[in-house]
Amino acid sequence: MIPAALAALAARGAALECGIITNNVYSTDLAALAPVRALATIDLPSTDNDLAWRLRAAGLPVESLPATAATRLDLDTPNDLILAALHPACGPRLRRYVASLPLDSKRVERIIAEMRNAQGEVLVYGRISATAWQALEHLPCQTRVFSEERGMRASGRLAAGRVHAWLGAYLARVGPQEFLQSLARSCTAALLDTRPLFAHLGLWPSARDRFHSDLLQPGAIDEPLVRSFTEAALGVPVPIMLGGQSLVSGGLLALAEIAAGT
Repeated sequence: MIPAALAALAARGAALECGIITNNVYSTDLAALAPVRALATIDLPSTDNDLAWRLRAAGLPVESLPATAATRLDLDTPNDLILAALHPACGPRLRRYVASLPLDSKRVERIIAEMRNAQGEVLVYGRISATAWQALEHLPCQTRVFSEERGMRASGRLAAGRVHAWLGAYLARVGPQEFLQSLARSCTAALLDTRPLFAHLGLWPSARDRFHSDLLQPGAIDEPLVRSFTEAALGVPVPIMLGGQSLVSGGLLALAEIAAGT
């Protein structure tokens, strides 16, 4: 988000009498709220993700900002850095920083090429909002979208062990190799939010394992199932990108904007 947009948001927040303005009610990354004493009416979350969700449940009016890469792309994982650096609105400092890191953007560039291709078939899975889905409709490619377990953290389902992902059940049934080969047979590129899949299997891997999986580096992963899943992803014949919710929310919006040249 550019400085002018942040300044405008700060001005709106300062004028707010009662309510919360957030980038995403299901996964809050930034928020302006009033009155501050409203925070005393909720159990404060350990992370920012479900702040707006809890305040809304307590009766505070919530306004979500328009969904764009600027408001939804959260730098949670190494892959988010790659996407941010490829976006035309990325600032020079961040672009230079990402260029100094051992990150490979070739796979992402192949996915963008498929998005621009009328014969391309892009599969997207995970906690995908209708807004992010709609961004794909303006691109030449065909799409397959599987959306499930939105709000699994904010609602408490993850903490309670009640995540049930339909594709997670399929993964448990056939194993990582057949699961990913099956997906690859139905698309020319894929974006997978792996967290619902892992949560369905009772896993919440360490940040280290998650990030190495996102980067398709199975040799650095300790958790056996995550390692085997990543190995299988590395072996599919189509470009595939793994990540968290940011990949299929702000990341997907960023990819759509890059592919559309906006």
